[in-house]
Amino acid sequence: MANLAKVFGITGVVETVGPAFAQQIKGSAFITNLNAGDPTPFSVKYDMLATNGDQVVTPYTSAYLPGGTAWTAQNGCILEASEHLQFSYSARVHTKVMNLLDGRNRALPCNLVLPYV
Repeated sequence: MANLAKVFGITGVVETVGPAFAQQIKGSAFITNLNAGDPTPFSVKYDMLATNGDQVVTPYTSAYLPGGTAWTAQNGCILEASEHLQFSYSARVHTKVMNLLDGRNRALPCNLVLPYV
């Protein structure tokens, strides 16, 4: 929505929908302030998971922080086509999260997941 509003020069209309919409526009004061300083503070291991079919987080690579480990749901599975809304329901993503949390190395399922359109 923000990208389309930029193309037509109507980002002010986006702001009337709600402050959160305007805050998420790339380069907004909110995003600039949020990204100021160290994006990965403390001695924490950062694992970022994303889907290359995301229509909300655009580009999807903006979900990745420098210094962390980036993983895309479609890596190694051409059948996985989840997008933003489906991501949290993907068996592949669930398994990846469980592996990260408990340090195990379960095989990641590769099931057909069609995107919502």
